[in-house]
Amino acid sequence: RDNLSGNAKHVTSAIHADGLTSLQYRKETGGITEEVKWLLTC
Repeated sequence: RDNLSGNAKHVTSAIHADGLTSLQYRKETGGITEEVKWLLTC
């Protein structure tokens, strides 16, 4: 997070048990949160 406000720039990543991996991010303060998803298997 850029700061603690609710509309701050941020990046979040997650790996779920079902293999779904996601990256959520907000490029600009006050902008929308965008998401990229991948289904990874090993």
